Amino acid sequence: MLPAAAVSGWYFSHPQAHYFGTGKIEKDQVEDYAIRKGMTVAEQKNG
Repeated sequence: MLPAAAVSGWYFSHPQAHYFGTGKIEKDQVEDYAIRKGMTVAEQKNG
């Protein structure tokens, strides 16, 4: 697909659907993810 940053897909909606924002990822979430993936925080930021 060009451009490489393009997004496509099938989108479905429903009148009773509720959508929400996820907010920013905090430092504790990054650290927890790093532990679970066996990575350092620096490796995550560079990847």
